[in-house]
Amino acid sequence: MTGERPGQGTHSTARRADVFDLKGALEDVLTSIGFVGETAARVDMVSAKDTLGYFHPRASASILVDQRRVGVFGELHPDLASLYDLTDPIYGFEIDARQLAHLAPGIASFKPLPIYQSVRRDLALVVDSNQSTGAIVKTLASTEGLNDLVEDISIFDVYEGEGVSDHKKSVAIAVTLRSKDGTLKEEEINAAAKAMVDNAKEKLGATVR
Repeated sequence: MTGERPGQGTHSTARRADVFDLKGALEDVLTSIGFVGETAARVDMVSAKDTLGYFHPRASASILVDQRRVGVFGELHPDLASLYDLTDPIYGFEIDARQLAHLAPGIASFKPLPIYQSVRRDLALVVDSNQSTGAIVKTLASTEGLNDLVEDISIFDVYEGEGVSDHKKSVAIAVTLRSKDGTLKEEEINAAAKAMVDNAKEKLGATVR
């Protein structure tokens, strides 16, 4: 994966693809083979200790199922990129398909196409720098009282540096909400976002940036 990614929405512009776009694509693959709902809790993506020699050590992660590594993904190592005169960042992955198929919960179920419009709400949380993005997504998704409104939760930026305390990182999260019963009202959207933030505060010690 490399190059520009089209903007999301009428007023957004194209941007460079990054490692979080690849992570989202891999999550879609895992969903398609049955890792959804409760079984999705078996999956985690954590910083890779072994990058196989061809991924960037600071921009790569292992794919774990039941704490067993089934793959790794990330940015191509700069040394390897320069060897082939590649100037733009390249993102790739490697998955043990045989092991993943063995661990998969089964054939994914399907549901009717949605009727009502979805709504996106962006959250910015500050958490400990060693907190995995998988744990953040799981915590938000497990928030009580959402009544199946959450359609998707994805990380689209992680920042450490000026303006963020030492040993902390700022994580930008896109939450997509949709109701099967009708168009969501502003108060419903705000209540869902607040519930997720409050849950992250309680479970992860997160703060809002």
